[in-house]
Amino acid sequence: MGADAASIYRAELGRPAWVEGLLAAYCAARGRLVLQVVGLLFDDRAALEAALAEPPWAGLRDEAGGVLCERFARALAELSPPGCALAEPRVAPWLLDTVCALRAALWREERGASIAPPPLLLFHAPSLGHDHHDGRARATHGRAVFVGGAQRIAVDLDCEPEQLLCQIVHEATHVLTDPAVRARFEGVAQDTAATAGGDGFALHRALERAVVDRDQRLFETHAPRYLEAYARWRRRYGV
Repeated sequence: MGADAASIYRAELGRPAWVEGLLAAYCAARGRLVLQVVGLLFDDRAALEAALAEPPWAGLRDEAGGVLCERFARALAELSPPGCALAEPRVAPWLLDTVCALRAALWREERGASIAPPPLLLFHAPSLGHDHHDGRARATHGRAVFVGGAQRIAVDLDCEPEQLLCQIVHEATHVLTDPAVRARFEGVAQDTAATAGGDGFALHRALERAVVDRDQRLFETHAPRYLEAYARWRRRYGV
């Protein structure tokens, strides 16, 4: 995908036959960013396949979007045959407790004491994991979406725990900071490709900056023991 913040490409996986066609379709589709979270929107494989056959998302209803969904469904079938399963990793209790405490503090400060954070479901997605550039530990990208009043976050749960904590909190914060940023970019479609430039990428950078700054204050106030880990996490993204 080139210089694109959405890319999770790893050279060791090689380039299967479907890569070029899917990449071309991804670049051509206006609503391509929806593809990052479609796997989190459905509870079973059949529902996902049905949605890809008749895309319900506005940005993927045009011809280019239809081609993207078709090629993605083909690639998905090759990558993950129906019936395959992943072993569930164990997550340290302290990490879950810290995530819950930070989310509670964040929602209390942003929405008021009477508003509790929505339920959180964590999904293990090994493909989002990657080796940290400093060689110290394995880190993870993240994806998040709301479904039925619950927040669903996908990360590689096998990553270094403190970096995993930072990524989960980052994904969980977007829902609270994004609306104000998007209001300043009314009518602009987000674009994660640095090469695209323009308002779409400016929106993406503004969304990420708002989360990073808010989480910096969150860790300073409620979890200062993890500030060094958060500083390492920030360096990974150059923010």
